[in-house]
Amino acid sequence: QPVLEYISAHYNEPLTNDQLAHIAGMSTVYFRKLFTQRMGISPIAMLRKKRMIASMMLLRNGESVTDAARKCGFPDYSNYIQLFRKQFGMTPTEYQQQYRKKSKE
Repeated sequence: QPVLEYISAHYNEPLTNDQLAHIAGMSTVYFRKLFTQRMGISPIAMLRKKRMIASMMLLRNGESVTDAARKCGFPDYSNYIQLFRKQFGMTPTEYQQQYRKKSKE
C-alpha cells in the first residue's frame, strides 16, 4: 500500500524499482517478484500505467502533447508517443482529437 500511494503521489518523477523496494523495506528482487504476484503487473508497468492515465486527463483538459508527456514523467517525447500508441491504439494527438469530437456531440 505505501508503494502504491508513493507511485500515485510521485508518478511524474523518475522512479526505479530500487527506490520503490526501499520504500517497501525489501530487496529489489523480492519486491519486484512480490509486487508482480499481487498486482498482476510489474512495479514499473504500474508506474507507466499511472503516467498514461494522468497524461490522458491532461490531454482531455487541453494540454499539448509535449506538456502532457513532460508533466507525467516522460522526458522522451517520441518514446511517450510510442508507448501511448501501444497502450491505446492511437497517438496522443489522435486521442485528443477524438475526445474533442466526442465532447462536442
